[in-house]
Amino acid sequence: MVEQLFATDLPLPGSRMLVVDDLLDSGRTLAYMLEKWGEEYDIDTAVLYDKGVGLMRATFTAKAIPNEWVCFPWEPSFSPIRKLAASGE
Repeated sequence: MVEQLFATDLPLPGSRMLVVDDLLDSGRTLAYMLEKWGEEYDIDTAVLYDKGVGLMRATFTAKAIPNEWVCFPWEPSFSPIRKLAASGE
């Protein structure tokens, strides 16, 4: 059974955890989770996109995107027109 939980739901029963994030850039989020919960759980990590610039690597990656800017439509600052204007295109 898979259950979506948030930090307020921790600690979890069992010994394994899957941490899922949208983007792996610096690796700070995954490093934080491993530092905080790595001694209590066997942690696997999954990301949609891996920029490949940080020291961390995810256990599972949907797509590697080195040197690409990512704008997610669910982010409040998302604006395709603003990003094009900033890039000079």
